[in-house]
Amino acid sequence: MSNHNTTRSCKLTILGDSSVGKTTLIHSFVNDEFRADFKATLGTDLSNKYITVDDQQIQTMIWDTAGTERFQSVGQQFYRGSEACILVADLTNIETFKHLEKWRDALISVVPDEDIAHFPFVIFANKADLVESREVSPEQVKSFGQKFGCETFEVSAKNGQNVELGFITVLRKYLENLRVISIPIYNSPSVDINSGQKNNSCC
Repeated sequence: MSNHNTTRSCKLTILGDSSVGKTTLIHSFVNDEFRADFKATLGTDLSNKYITVDDQQIQTMIWDTAGTERFQSVGQQFYRGSEACILVADLTNIETFKHLEKWRDALISVVPDEDIAHFPFVIFANKADLVESREVSPEQVKSFGQKFGCETFEVSAKNGQNVELGFITVLRKYLENLRVISIPIYNSPSVDINSGQKNNSCC
């Protein structure tokens, strides 16, 4: 049965080290274009996009977070209420993959115990277009996914490779998670906009 007359809202949090390309990936997904001139996120930025996944319309509220140690110490207040997460690492910097566990654990620390086992995560291995500079093999990427029990996507914010697919996958997992915990869908007015404005806030 189609759910076009109902809308879900999903708080999707994007985590990873500084300079892995979180902001450009979000911009690529929301606006379907590449920009390389973003400044480092200082606190959090919020982007908004309406998308239909499996006949269910979702208002995706995408929280972009700073990737600094300073922000991580206070960032948990922004993670609360997250309903899905994309962990982002840089294929040209293997250290960013080694840090994924701390980002995942920081988010899990604010997830209710009963939700941890089925919380929706995926990993984005960004900068797949920089073939000559990569430090992480496809096999290593998959091993990180196996370690965390989640799907991995080699993506490129520059050419769009797998970006939409990765976002749709984590949103599909979010919908599957809702069916598991049986949260009712509430009616809301139908909308036909594809993307919303970005609001900025700093810690």
